[in-house]
Amino acid sequence: MSLIETLKAEIKTAMKARDDVKKNVLRVALGDIQMEETRKGTCSEETAETILRKLFAANVETIAACPDSPRNEQLTRENEILDALLPKQWSVEEIITFLGEQPGVIDRIQGANADGPATGMAMGALKPSGAPVNGKDVAAAVAQIRNG
Repeated sequence: MSLIETLKAEIKTAMKARDDVKKNVLRVALGDIQMEETRKGTCSEETAETILRKLFAANVETIAACPDSPRNEQLTRENEILDALLPKQWSVEEIITFLGEQPGVIDRIQGANADGPATGMAMGALKPSGAPVNGKDVAAAVAQIRNG
């Protein structure tokens, strides 16, 4: 089932359960995805995941900016809902393990002039595999590989 289909099914479930927080955050996510479809004619699964990650990140930033806000409990719940829909991202250790299994990648990363080019090499190995990673974790993995 695609992410869009999952969102629609979860919205129906939330409506039946009278779970307004879940229903509302999923409607916002679906609306953003549909807006992307309208703009570009289509919305890939990857783009839909990116939209959900942006909503998640926006909530994290809001919580950090106003730590005493009474709305933080709702934002935390929204993030739990969004996180349940997203594929789990690899940890730094999983990234290092994967890169170690790729012939010559660790040697090229260690031989790079700086962390930036080394991170580019790591991303070049990770991207074709469709590995669920974020840039910060890849950079942290590269730093661990280069420093020791």
